[in-house]
Amino acid sequence: MFARLPEPGKVKTRLADDLDESAAFALYLWLLRVQARAIARDVPQGQKVSTYVYYAPDVNRVAARAKFYPHLKGLGMSFRPQSGGDLGARLSAAVSEVLARHDVALIWGADIPTLPQNIFSQGVALYPQSVITLARDGGYAFLSIAKQHFTPAVFDNIRWSTANAGRDQLRALQRAGVPVVISGKVADLDRAKDFTRIVRELESHERIADLEDLTQTLQKLSANI
Repeated sequence: MFARLPEPGKVKTRLADDLDESAAFALYLWLLRVQARAIARDVPQGQKVSTYVYYAPDVNRVAARAKFYPHLKGLGMSFRPQSGGDLGARLSAAVSEVLARHDVALIWGADIPTLPQNIFSQGVALYPQSVITLARDGGYAFLSIAKQHFTPAVFDNIRWSTANAGRDQLRALQRAGVPVVISGKVADLDRAKDFTRIVRELESHERIADLEDLTQTLQKLSANI
């Protein structure tokens, strides 16, 4: 999982433009808790699984773990700093590191609260094919890559942080000869307007704990206004 260190004023900056920095920070912590529940719910059984949190900016790993705790914890999570360069270079470095120890790497962002149910199990079950979940804003939310298909070229020529990133990623996989399956399209949380879609998707998948947590988070924010 790729994540920003949870620090007030430094996460979900576009959301902060719509709300404020304290609200954006509280909602980012909610996103981390959603991820922790998703990992706990969908770790493939009978598999050797390790969970890596690649964070930015670079700080000591112990300090990073402390910043994420208690919102993101459990299942033997390992915290590692992202490398330098653009997102493609950082993803390539992380995937290369993970695939040195495992047969398949599953990649997703911390700001995606509505990943498809069982997406981690699906990424393993469809091995050695890649699985990609697209984002409604044109990017993508999840990607699996098998060791035998990985090359740094799978992250080349992608227009990151644009509405073309998902399409570019599919093309890069196809150019590299990687078989790929598209699994759903989901909303990510960048702006306040995204909440309508996110709540609808959480409700459709009966993600009760995530919805209750969101309600409590919003109530606390309202009480502090």
